[in-house]
Amino acid sequence: MAAARRERLLGAEEGFVLKDPGVGLNVALIFPNTYRAAMSNLGFHAVYGFINDRTDALAERAFFSGDPREDPIVDSRGRLITLESGRVLDKFHLIAFSLSFENDFPNVLSILDAAGLPLISSERTGWPMVIAGGVAAFLNPEPLAPFIDGFLLGEAEANLDPFLDIVKDAAFRGASRKETLGLLAKDVEGFYAPSGYIHRYDDRGRLTSIEPREGFPGEVAPPHPAELPEPLASRIRTPQTEFANMVLVEAGRGCPRGCRFCAAGFVYRPPRPHPWERIRDKATHETSEGDKVGLVSPAVADLENLDTLCAHLAKEGRRVSLSSLRADSLTPELARALYAGGLKSATLAPEAGTGRLRMVINKGLAEEEILAAARLLAEARVPNLKLYFMVGLPTETAEDVREIVPLVKRVLHERRKALKGRTRGLVTVSVSCFVPKPFTPFQWAGFMETARLKERLAVLRKGFRGIKGLKFTSDVPKWAYVQALLSRGDRRVGDILLSAHRSGDIKRAMSESPVNPDFFVLRERERDELFPWGIMRQGADRDFLWEEYQRGLAAQPSPGCHDPETCAACGVCE
Repeated sequence: MAAARRERLLGAEEGFVLKDPGVGLNVALIFPNTYRAAMSNLGFHAVYGFINDRTDALAERAFFSGDPREDPIVDSRGRLITLESGRVLDKFHLIAFSLSFENDFPNVLSILDAAGLPLISSERTGWPMVIAGGVAAFLNPEPLAPFIDGFLLGEAEANLDPFLDIVKDAAFRGASRKETLGLLAKDVEGFYAPSGYIHRYDDRGRLTSIEPREGFPGEVAPPHPAELPEPLASRIRTPQTEFANMVLVEAGRGCPRGCRFCAAGFVYRPPRPHPWERIRDKATHETSEGDKVGLVSPAVADLENLDTLCAHLAKEGRRVSLSSLRADSLTPELARALYAGGLKSATLAPEAGTGRLRMVINKGLAEEEILAAARLLAEARVPNLKLYFMVGLPTETAEDVREIVPLVKRVLHERRKALKGRTRGLVTVSVSCFVPKPFTPFQWAGFMETARLKERLAVLRKGFRGIKGLKFTSDVPKWAYVQALLSRGDRRVGDILLSAHRSGDIKRAMSESPVNPDFFVLRERERDELFPWGIMRQGADRDFLWEEYQRGLAAQPSPGCHDPETCAACGVCE
């Protein structure tokens, strides 16, 4: 069965790489979720390509979601194997996890188990070495600290090659794990080995110090290159993804808007958009007439000359999709260019139902701007619209939540007027539960109790019931709670993950934990409290983030990220 599934997946792909294992360093690149999710992730594509571009290394992929509807690719003994060659993971020098979402952390333990490896890092000897990277890892790696030998944090262009050079040399001369981790911690920017640090706590359970052992740095600074090379693009094309046969092309990194809930807007400062001509050239080079191009960036709507870029790609016969739109950046020209490029569904993210709460999160959108954007898209004949909101935001009231319903109804009214009897399409309202993220102004905030989140979602579900042409979807609060635990917890949360893995019951594991998960999830942090991710230095200064938190609580706007040549407000560009 595994051979047939491997053959089916590879047979549908264009661009996969199969090398002789004797080429050099062998890396098993693991995405702890479904094949569809992995192949929709541009970062996963990029790392796969970076490794396979080397003449002395290879990367093969493996996937595991934990979803019983998704069969993992395993051998006759139930061991997870790679897609390209069907080898078991312990035949590789390096097992490398790409972590984009905290809720995938439990799958890491399942994958190590399926590989026949001890789960606890200190219980493994020799090779393969187990490492992890990706945005979820460099926000807060601590819940996985007991299981991962090392984390490669930051952007791969800056540190992947020197990391691989050291690992290859160490593996081929049989260096010990301890020696290799020490070399990596000393010589590779952004490498973090959890075993090199001692965590201490006070009698209230708060983290009081992170002490490096001899030879390990006092802080870890994940690198973010000031200038980006050419835009990233999908390395493999397949119809079996979330974006079937679409070629994803990077439009830039970071976001200038400064929304206080968004890690990308602070960790990736300053924003680095690609020039539109380079995006055009990359998209044209990687695609042919009739292909779909997906432009990916946290701030794709702010890209200079975006309307010109989309119009050019449409004229060349490419169908264009954007990861999201900013309501106050949408123009009639851009809307028409998107329609000409075959856009079937556009996404707007008001995030909150009232102007006051949008000020709290520094979204800065007036209601008229949201309505105008919906109107422009309808006039341009883009048929479907997705609207994203959150519940559980800091200072949120029940009235803020109730106001989401009339706001959406006004959006529907504007669409009906603009469509003038034409087919209306579908409006999808998607509501997620706010999870405070590290390195943002809201990292001090607590997560809202699940009972209150359920009440808020029930109000919205009732308010949208029976509205023709509208679909409502929402988070499950209990899983948002788990995400908050993994986003905000320290390495003691690893004990909960281990218990949940052994019992198969995360709820039971949390209830039996000697440290109440509410301590990590619901509690508002004190101003000077040491965060679990305190070993890392990245993004905006802590004092700046605290000031932004206070401005948010007071519903005061901030200007966002300015020109790095003239601004040093957040400390990144000093």
